Amino acid sequence: MDKENRNSPEQDPGSGSTDLDKLLEERARLEELIHKKFTQTITVMFTDFKGSTALAESEGDVTIRLLIKKHHDMLFPIIKENEGVLVKTMGDGTLSWFGKAQNAVRAAVRFQKTLKEFNQGRPPGKTPLLVRIGLNTGMGIVEENDIFGDAVNVASRFESLAGPREIYISETTFESLESRDEFRCRLVKTTELKGKAGVHKVFKVFWDDAESAEDPPPGGAAEQAGGRNAHGYSPFQRPGSSQGTGPRLGIPFMPRPSVQRRQLDTGKTLDERATLDRATNEIKSLIVRKGDTFRMSGEGYKVHDDIIVEQGGLLVIEDAQVFFAEDAGIVSTGTFRAKNTLFSAMNPVKGWRNVLIDPRDGRVNPIEECTFSFGKGRAWGSLPASSEARNIHINESFLYGGGLLVRNASQKTLSVNGCTFRRCSAHEGGGIFLVASRVDIGKSTFDNCTARVSGGGVFCLDTSSNLRGCTFTGCSADKGGGGMACHHSSPVVENCTFEKCISKFLYGGGLHSANSEPTVSGCRFLRCSASKDGGGLYSDAGSRPKVLQTIFTDCVPNGANSPAWDPNSGKKGRFL
Repeated sequence: MDKENRNSPEQDPGSGSTDLDKLLEERARLEELIHKKFTQTITVMFTDFKGSTALAESEGDVTIRLLIKKHHDMLFPIIKENEGVLVKTMGDGTLSWFGKAQNAVRAAVRFQKTLKEFNQGRPPGKTPLLVRIGLNTGMGIVEENDIFGDAVNVASRFESLAGPREIYISETTFESLESRDEFRCRLVKTTELKGKAGVHKVFKVFWDDAESAEDPPPGGAAEQAGGRNAHGYSPFQRPGSSQGTGPRLGIPFMPRPSVQRRQLDTGKTLDERATLDRATNEIKSLIVRKGDTFRMSGEGYKVHDDIIVEQGGLLVIEDAQVFFAEDAGIVSTGTFRAKNTLFSAMNPVKGWRNVLIDPRDGRVNPIEECTFSFGKGRAWGSLPASSEARNIHINESFLYGGGLLVRNASQKTLSVNGCTFRRCSAHEGGGIFLVASRVDIGKSTFDNCTARVSGGGVFCLDTSSNLRGCTFTGCSADKGGGGMACHHSSPVVENCTFEKCISKFLYGGGLHSANSEPTVSGCRFLRCSASKDGGGLYSDAGSRPKVLQTIFTDCVPNGANSPAWDPNSGKKGRFL
């Protein structure tokens, strides 16, 4: 072998090793240089215009393009004013970054408030422009026209977790705020993020003055001994404040189970999971227009956006199983008929919206022997304009009707019989929310439905509906009416059973009446409880309930015997 060949790198392992060492050293030097020059702590913000696909279908491409332009015209100056940098637009979404978390959250809040003002100024009947926002703080690589890094990926995950009109921020963003008193923030849940190990804390920024951030959080990491969460502040205390508001009305803190965590633990039945796995019918978006009829039947449908039934259209669903994406459901101002059908969520943790019935055709909308599982309600501000202006005490940012939302319906236009509402939740009306309606609900079951405010199973507002032969089991509400709540209403509640229903912080474990005249006849209240008063039934001074042949068994108001209940007494509250 000649000398040249003996000394070649291919034949001399030592020489190749030396070259590799030099390359590795050069790589390490370059990485350090890139890190010093381009990497910095940033707060990343993603925004997403919700419902644009359905809006384009209903109002046309030109309308959606004009709305996206309006979206940009409002957002871009806000980003600049708060020392942010717009990186890119992505169809109906945006990506930007800020050097300070305080500026990023300030921009998000300002943007949501600007959108609210814009929506209030839109003509009646026009779909509002609703945006969800997610923020995360971390190390990122900042180039002239783009940003990279895990901080960007996590911010995108938080944006996808948020609902319309919501701002979700990560724990690192929350901890990076220089002045937390400027914002109302609350730890709302812990969750897993796609592609990320462990669980992550999710904070919500409450920007709308009409929405309270002081209500107890929905369980999760906030449920710690002594009513303190992992950050050491009480669930009744605004983060960054030295003192909380304290347990209101002297009510001790009672950690509530997380609706989302409980749904995750329970999950779908094995039959539901098997059906979902076999489902082959995909509906991206669907609008049933005037004069059209659309029928669904069979084993499984996956629905990714709202099914919209316009006035004059007819949607019939029979003997089917329908699974909805997180922001999907059914919105009907036409005619909707359903029988022996399961309405559930693709992901029970994220849930789905609900079925909205606002009948304007005068035709009957029968809903029979159907099951509604894991619904989470719909924001009032996202609904089509109502045909009547009788809606009172509505918070546009609240979610209403976990399984079913009914408005402006009559006994001639809607009936609900033999249905089951299972583990549905909302701010008001965990199972059903009834407003300005007079309908019949018969032999239906409300199983472990929850409300973050009132009416765990059913909430009646300005209604005179009839509930006959219904069962409420394990339903709960934070403030009033674990099983049922009625405000400014005169419902007939006949031969119904309320069992183990709970009002966690205030009144009326079974039923709460506010400025109403309910008739409660032949009912049973079994082992219901309230934190303050009215383990079985509570009515305020403005109510005149009629209670006939009704049994109350082991109902507990705050662990003590309640005073004798007298409908004619002058007491401010009357309870059993």
